[in-house]
Amino acid sequence: MTCYSHCLSMLVTLILDKYSFTSLKHNLFTMKTTLKNLAVALILLVSAVSILSSCKKGGGGSIPNADKFPLTNFNITTTAPRVNGTSVYISYDIKNVSTKNYVILDNSQHIIYVRFTIATTDGTTYEQSRLIPDLQANTTSAQEVLLQMSSGKTLDPSKTKFELYYER
Repeated sequence: MTCYSHCLSMLVTLILDKYSFTSLKHNLFTMKTTLKNLAVALILLVSAVSILSSCKKGGGGSIPNADKFPLTNFNITTTAPRVNGTSVYISYDIKNVSTKNYVILDNSQHIIYVRFTIATTDGTTYEQSRLIPDLQANTTSAQEVLLQMSSGKTLDPSKTKFELYYER
C-alpha cells in the first residue's frame, strides 16, 4: 500500500468513525423525531378538516320554526309620538299574552325585535329596532324608543307604525 493510499484510508476512516457516523446517527434520530411530529400534526389537521367539513352550514343546530316563540304572543300598545326638535319619542307597553315565559337565551336562534317606523310630511322614513326583553308570562314591560329625523323635517304622526320580527 502506498503512502498516499494509506493516508487516504486513514482519513476516510477517521472521518467516518469520528464525525460522520456520529453525525449521521444524530441526524437520523433528529429526522425520525421530526417525521413523527409532522405525522402527528398531519393527522390532527386531517381530523380537524374532516370534522369541520362534516358540519352543516349555519351550525346545523337551528331551532325549527315550530319551536319559535310566536309573535302573536305579544301585544304592543303605543302612545302618540312626542317630538322634541329632531327627536321623536314613542312610549309603548309590550305584554306577553301567553302562558309561557319569553327568555332571550332560550330563543337565541329566533330573537324577537320590534321595528318602529316614522315618516315625515315630505315622505322620508326613519326606522329604529328594539330587542324584546325577557318577559314572564302575562306580564307587561314599559319601554321607550327614540328615533331621530333630519333637521327641518316635520313628523306625519299618521304614518307611525311598528312591526314585530325575528332577527333570523
